[in-house]
Amino acid sequence: FVGQHAAVIPFDPSPLVADRCDANLRRNGIDARTRRIALSDTNENVAAEPGEVARAESEPVDIEKNRGDDLIGEIEPPTIVKIDVEGAEVDVVKGMKETLSSEKCRLLYCEVHTGSRGGPSVEDFGSTVDELEELIKSCGFDMNTLSTRENEFHIKATKHWE
Repeated sequence: FVGQHAAVIPFDPSPLVADRCDANLRRNGIDARTRRIALSDTNENVAAEPGEVARAESEPVDIEKNRGDDLIGEIEPPTIVKIDVEGAEVDVVKGMKETLSSEKCRLLYCEVHTGSRGGPSVEDFGSTVDELEELIKSCGFDMNTLSTRENEFHIKATKHWE
């Protein structure tokens, strides 16, 4: 739906997942291509073990990490951001703090992974849910929890304007 009315810029460092995303974009008639990078709070290249980036990966993956703030200019600043990064939520928000704090960015959806039932979590990345919530609030957002499911919950964060 969004791709029919606005530009969509997906990111995924897994070649397997990025290919699937591109296939879905084409299937839905959306003119976009997945950028094969991981949004983070650093700009660096790292090696990931099989299954570390996507469960279906059977080979090691070289990952390019970029701060979202550093990509603005190369891409348009977003008005809506969706984050689903299997525990690296704090890193992504830190790397996009300036962009998320912008008056232009009005809506943030974030799937937050906790360590309550196994699987990757914010704790695995050295952060806490409280830290994530404080970061989001510091960007000017009010937050609501939309749903919870096993080891994750979904946030909708909005900015109010006059």
